[in-house]
Amino acid sequence: MLAEFFRSLKERERQTTVDAAGRLAEADALLEKAFAEAAAEFDSGLKRLTATFDLASADRPCSGAALKKTADEIDGFLVFLGKKMQPALERELFQFAPKKKLVLSLVENVLRAQQEAVAALPAELIQPRHGLRLLPPRKIPLRALVTRVLPSVEDLSSHPLVRGYEETYAASAAALAALWRGVRFHLETAAAELEEGVSTSAVEPAEVEDLFPRLDGARMLTLAALDDARKKLFTLGAALRDFLRTIPSGMEEEWVLLHVAPAAELEWAGFLRSRFLRFGRSLKRLPTRLSRRLQKLLAQERRDWVQYVGGIRSRLVALKGRLAALLGWETPPEQTLLQFTDLPSPAEVLLRAEKLPLLFRRLYTLGPLKNREFLVAREDELTTFEGLYQRWAAGRACSVAVIGPEGSGKTSLVNSFESEFGFEAEVDRKIIARRLRGESDVLHLFAEWFRPGEPFGGLDEVVEFLHSRPGKILIIEQGHNIFLRTIGGRRGVEAFLYVLMATRRHLLWVVTFRKVAWQRLDYLLGMSRYFTHQVPTLFHSQETIRAAILLRQETSGLPLAFLPREGEPAADSAETKKSLEDRFFHELFVASGGNIEAALFYWLLSLDYDAEEAILKVSPLAKLSYGALRALDQKYLFALAEVVSHGGLSPEEHGSIFRCTLLESRLVLGYLAQLNLLMIQGGKNCELPVSYTFNPIFFGPVTATLQSMNILY
Repeated sequence: MLAEFFRSLKERERQTTVDAAGRLAEADALLEKAFAEAAAEFDSGLKRLTATFDLASADRPCSGAALKKTADEIDGFLVFLGKKMQPALERELFQFAPKKKLVLSLVENVLRAQQEAVAALPAELIQPRHGLRLLPPRKIPLRALVTRVLPSVEDLSSHPLVRGYEETYAASAAALAALWRGVRFHLETAAAELEEGVSTSAVEPAEVEDLFPRLDGARMLTLAALDDARKKLFTLGAALRDFLRTIPSGMEEEWVLLHVAPAAELEWAGFLRSRFLRFGRSLKRLPTRLSRRLQKLLAQERRDWVQYVGGIRSRLVALKGRLAALLGWETPPEQTLLQFTDLPSPAEVLLRAEKLPLLFRRLYTLGPLKNREFLVAREDELTTFEGLYQRWAAGRACSVAVIGPEGSGKTSLVNSFESEFGFEAEVDRKIIARRLRGESDVLHLFAEWFRPGEPFGGLDEVVEFLHSRPGKILIIEQGHNIFLRTIGGRRGVEAFLYVLMATRRHLLWVVTFRKVAWQRLDYLLGMSRYFTHQVPTLFHSQETIRAAILLRQETSGLPLAFLPREGEPAADSAETKKSLEDRFFHELFVASGGNIEAALFYWLLSLDYDAEEAILKVSPLAKLSYGALRALDQKYLFALAEVVSHGGLSPEEHGSIFRCTLLESRLVLGYLAQLNLLMIQGGKNCELPVSYTFNPIFFGPVTATLQSMNILY
């Protein structure tokens, strides 16, 4: 009986193995072909661009036309990369995505064959009791016992082979995305460098030779990136193919278990009596075992209690330190704190960053992102945008407020939304550059946006005009400029919201607001009622800040070394290096308050490039003291609070709020700017009037200080 079962089992194992081997061989061949074709395209591009650079280098003196032609060739390859190479390889790779169930179907085939073999077993096996003839024969439910070792269909999704393939595929897909991102950024940087040098072709011939270093730098960036990508492609393809080759051996283990299951169950039945005897002997030793176990538990409890008390003590010490920094108490003489006024301005940090390698410098001084390639931890926000778009496309009323402090990534997020959905609907982007103080300002703004030279006579005419045009996505930045806290200041807000409410089924309104300005508007006017969705942009954990920084770092390819504080031992072990890295990003998150622009500022401030070792050294962050902030006169504190609450103020607007002269307003705002707390925008060479905005690098600590003093709410 069992011999027949094992013969059937062996035959089914052979059939499933042959079937799996055929499907896996086909998958392996397709993957090899796809990655080989992509590598060949990189090789072809490498040869073509090498020839282009050689031709440009042979042009003496180097001309702007040669640089322009080379930049155009790079741009052409970038277009080819984005429209053909990347989609083609990703399309081939998608055939083997976990959702296509290649590995899951193989495991399901094994389970199905095993179930068919087990179904042929008898439901019960009659076994006589040797030496106990008075007792009836033992009935062993053999089929049920053997079935018990088989996994259920529901458990297959967490099967080791399925889970391992999902992890390998995810790692390969992430590595491939990093490869595309790195190649694209290297080539875009090289093309930008060449295009910046095109204008120098008109200068004196003696200065034209300066173009050759620019050309050589672009050549090195471009050719090294393509060569590196070609080599990495084979590694990426090998990782996925190697895992597929391990699947047959993993399937064999599934069959081995079923081969031994019947014998194991029978052995268990035969030794059942001896188990009972062992259990009786174990009962005699139970008190001794319990005593030993209890002693171990008590010892562990003592250790846990000591650790808990120590943790409370360390937290109290840390709390005391934070309170001391917040309240401006004297610091111990051995701890020297920097005042916030000692920090360089963002412009000075950018000048300091000129010493860093070109590619690395561009990675951290890009400004708002154009797409989601470097966007981190925004999956939920983009999912919200996707659901919002589908809701609006179905004809439902939709409007979204994107909320965050200066430099928190609002523009990057809406740029990514536009890049994802801009091909599905028309996108119109506008900026509220001037303060709206009443209905007339709102009418003038809409006329400037949608009907230049032909003013609107009223809000209803604006609504009627917008409804007469095709529906579209309307992205509006600097929404905080719709309000000024003066008598009658809310009329402009009400007029703007009237148009928004009347058209949000026809237009998808996406409006960005600075965080504190939104909070005040919501407190005074209930702004959240007029927006169906609110999307915050401030990061809330140090891991997201770390990921955003290191994603750019990985693209540069430069190694990092986190340095200890002065007087601390050097980082020798991997554990110590990891500890220094963790400490740095914790301090970076605290200093930046989750603001990505502030985090990038402190990151660049901490970097030093060692050209000899070709490594970036990251110095520990200096601790800052904000005690001087609390010592400011009240007129400066209240002015600072109003700048934060409005998202920025001009001297005229400051004078309207505080009812003081224009000169007094300039003195107050100018003093805060000299303290590095405010930044000046607009001016002589700009159509917009001078305005003062809050310096984003101080957002977290300064707003917390103002709130603790009940000045900001």
